[in-house]
Amino acid sequence: MSFADDTSIFIKDKSWEEVLKTAENKIALIAGWLKDNYLSLNIDKTVFITFGSYADRVPKTCELKIHKINCTKGNCNCPKINRVVVTKYLGVYIDQHLKWKHHLLQLTQKLRYLIFIFYKMKSLLNIKQLLIIYHGLFWSVATYGIIAWGGVYENTLQPLLNVQKTIVKMIFKKKKSYPSEQLYREHLLINIKRFYIEKSIMYNFANLQNQYKQIKNVKRTKTIIPQKTKKVISMRKHNIIGLKAFNMLSENLKISYVKKQKNDKMFRKFICNLSRDNIKEIFSI
Repeated sequence: MSFADDTSIFIKDKSWEEVLKTAENKIALIAGWLKDNYLSLNIDKTVFITFGSYADRVPKTCELKIHKINCTKGNCNCPKINRVVVTKYLGVYIDQHLKWKHHLLQLTQKLRYLIFIFYKMKSLLNIKQLLIIYHGLFWSVATYGIIAWGGVYENTLQPLLNVQKTIVKMIFKKKKSYPSEQLYREHLLINIKRFYIEKSIMYNFANLQNQYKQIKNVKRTKTIIPQKTKKVISMRKHNIIGLKAFNMLSENLKISYVKKQKNDKMFRKFICNLSRDNIKEIFSI
């Protein structure tokens, strides 16, 4: 997968031995192609990461080299690629267990400084101006790539939610004790967790709508049943979250074919009106 000058290779196989063997062969081909085209691979910027659900699912020690064409792959002196447990790709920090803790930590630290900025600006600018800055500086950064990491556990997401609440209350000049849910609802704003639900519905909407049409005239119940997963974290992925939220939509929204702009407003209103119990049900295991 490539984007501009950033390229990543994803390899899977039956065993780690096969994965490493395939990886070395692929990298050798790439290095050869680069050489033939008078280019070179920057070893210092090239890393590899092994993915596994838990620590015992990834190899404790493994080595990946860029073998030269005439290399016997024995005790060679070919350059090694650095192994990492976290890497940044296209602005998102990806860890070897896909827990997204490091990404949320970096994101929260990056955005926390905005609290001071909004504290200084709230007496100088009106609410409309502050909202423009909020969407430009906070919201666009805080929600980037959310379809991948939005299903993180509560304790991982909470620090970022706290930063958002603090900034929003400053914008509307409310005290810290003012109910956050009420404030969001009054101004048709949503927190990051609800936005993940909204994005999950929209991302999977076409597929869910087709499933709904198939069961609508066949089964008495008009609820789509999610597939069972082996892992708890899998129940928080966008396809499952989108499905659960879709089941809560009104009939009109489920079969909606209106223009995207109007559709987005309808979905936003639905997300804003979800109760805390609804949210818990959507994220329940």
